[in-house]
Amino acid sequence: MSKLWDIYNQIELPLVPIIVAMEEYGAQIDQEQVKKLTTTYTIERDRVDKEIQEMAGYEFNVKSPQQVSDFLFSEKGIGLPIPRIDGRVPITETGYVSTDSTKVLEQMESHPSIILIREFRMYEKLISTYLVELGNPHPISGKVHTHFNQTRTRSYRLSSSDRLNFQNIPVKTDHGKLLRATFIGTPGNVIFKADYDQMELRAETALSRDEAKLAIYEVGGDIHGEAALVAFGNRPDYTEHAKTYRKYTKNGIFSMLYRSGIGKRSAAMGLTFDETKAFTKAMESLFAGSEAYFHDVVKELHKLGYAETLFGHRRHLPHIKSVRKKYVADAEREGYNHIVQSLCAGIMKRAMVNLDAEMQLRGMKSRCFIQVHDELVFDALPSEVPLLFELVERVFSDVPELDIEMKASSSIGPNWLAADYDENEIKTDGSNLHAVLERVTNDEQQGSI
Repeated sequence: MSKLWDIYNQIELPLVPIIVAMEEYGAQIDQEQVKKLTTTYTIERDRVDKEIQEMAGYEFNVKSPQQVSDFLFSEKGIGLPIPRIDGRVPITETGYVSTDSTKVLEQMESHPSIILIREFRMYEKLISTYLVELGNPHPISGKVHTHFNQTRTRSYRLSSSDRLNFQNIPVKTDHGKLLRATFIGTPGNVIFKADYDQMELRAETALSRDEAKLAIYEVGGDIHGEAALVAFGNRPDYTEHAKTYRKYTKNGIFSMLYRSGIGKRSAAMGLTFDETKAFTKAMESLFAGSEAYFHDVVKELHKLGYAETLFGHRRHLPHIKSVRKKYVADAEREGYNHIVQSLCAGIMKRAMVNLDAEMQLRGMKSRCFIQVHDELVFDALPSEVPLLFELVERVFSDVPELDIEMKASSSIGPNWLAADYDENEIKTDGSNLHAVLERVTNDEQQGSI
């Protein structure tokens, strides 16, 4: 009970005014960029719509799931075979074959009509879900605001809701990434981004005491590069395509961290089922300590019936005692992920509290306005960037519960997207900070995006 009181008193309660301030401050949006993207994506959406209509040979509403279903599966349309999900035909309550599920469309992805429908839906979502809201700032503040929830997620992370979910701004596609370019600093300011470097992987390493991972982190090595060499180093094209194999490995390692099944891991890595099984076996051997820790955790979950983080957050697992293997496996995965992910969520919340206290003590005017997963985004005065960088480095690394270095990664840019560019990342020792800051502020003055 004392742990829960500490969570409430030392993290959640002091976090309330910080979140309120973030919500009130809001995000400055480049309205000209929003208009350009809206025009471009609308033209592309309409082009795709026209191609679909021509393929169908008759007019229908591509926004309507029922009419899309008729187009795909009925004799009136192109008459594709009806797909099955887990052995069943996905039928909606109103009786037509569902096309909402990603799994349904993935089964027929090679057909030109499916490619076009997915492209249409992508543009439509970017416009209706994001650009419409980004282009509708508050009449008084001139900014876009969201609402951050402290207790809504089971993972203990903050969530974002209201008109626009800041945490769901797309990052996986080039079209989605451009939305981040609309998030800019207020006049004269820059965007400062700080996040934890491999937060969950480092936390799992500290908990599991995996010797191979600890050794790599101790010398500042590249864990994904080292693992890629073990898994794929014997391939003749490894040297030529080392970056590609590192990407495969990174996706695979995080899939194993979250205890995803082989099928999902194969999709995440972009490899065949057999290749993914071979990779998994190699990683289980290389990181034997992590595997042993997982199995020890599972035994404890069955014994206690709940999972608990170092901070004391509990997640009860009623299905851990189920007679159905799938339910048990799901509960084991949920419990294990809770121990790692919810611990990281607590670390991030505490870092927000401590960082805000340090900034207020110094009377700083830079403001944090977005928190997403392990990342904080600030509207920063250029003159305060060196101090903000110093504070982030110190606060983010202060995690006494974990016997491992938790590292921060900081960068700056005229907008949120530019802050993700490699050339705008600040080196850990800060040696390039002033050069990057000078270039970014010059770019901003020249209107560069």
